[in-house]
Amino acid sequence: MSSRLSCGLWSFERCLISASAIRTRIPISFDSVLHPRKPTSEPVSLPSAPFRLRIISLSYNRPDVHALLSPNLSTRRAIRYVDPERHFVLFAVPEALVDTFNHPVLTDKIRTLNSCFSPADRVLWAEKRAAKRARDSLLKPTHELRLTFGLRIKDTHKSAVVRKTIRKRWIAALKLIVQYGCQPCPTQPSRPEDLGQAQAVSTATGLLSLNPQDAKVEKWLLQDHYYIVHPTVSLYKMTIVELVRIVRAALSHVKQQALRHVLKSTTSRETSFNHSIRRKSYSPICSLEPPKHLNSRLSPPPPRRLK
Repeated sequence: MSSRLSCGLWSFERCLISASAIRTRIPISFDSVLHPRKPTSEPVSLPSAPFRLRIISLSYNRPDVHALLSPNLSTRRAIRYVDPERHFVLFAVPEALVDTFNHPVLTDKIRTLNSCFSPADRVLWAEKRAAKRARDSLLKPTHELRLTFGLRIKDTHKSAVVRKTIRKRWIAALKLIVQYGCQPCPTQPSRPEDLGQAQAVSTATGLLSLNPQDAKVEKWLLQDHYYIVHPTVSLYKMTIVELVRIVRAALSHVKQQALRHVLKSTTSRETSFNHSIRRKSYSPICSLEPPKHLNSRLSPPPPRRLK
């Protein structure tokens, strides 16, 4: 009995000691001050676009693509645009310079899963996908853009998340420009009449205006060219307003350069054609007079003088 009482008293004293230790514990002080987060802006709902823009990228496994994906691509017929702030480099390569064989109907994802899909299932999937695209084209016209990104680990970033985010943000800015005619607003308009037919869309980092008159594929893109983008890491932290501004400048520059090439080629052809016509007009095609080297032979000899 005495042993039990001693054990009980010992446990009770231990609990008192632990309770006193808890009361006398020194509170931990944090140097950082917790600031409340800013309220997030409401999600922006864009109107439906008048057409769809489907992006087709080149396969990296093709040997001719490695030369095209080089940032030092040197060719006279390709249009090269370097961003003034060195955020990215854009190439517009003509279709004739690329090995344009028929693109397979199956996507890269289905081709890599040959063990999961039988040949009959792959053909059935391709037929269903073609039927779906036909139905979608009836609802809205669909335009294709050949766009490829040179996202190398050494040149861009070693993280795959960063590289994919850069690609998605660049494509989002491109679609805003082509499908909605988007452009950044320098200041907040005081009246809605200042925008004209444009519609203002506010974002967390600025204001964008959507102009349906500029939403045209032929205004921004070249249908017979491949677009190749070599981005840098600076695009990862860039706002959507700044990204729309620099992508819009790049697309307009490429379009203007293509128009200049067309004008130069047409003017050179016209000048060469005019020179050929002038040469033909000055050259005697059928002359009534005999040539000079024959006049001496056909002319009668001079009369002889009699002694």
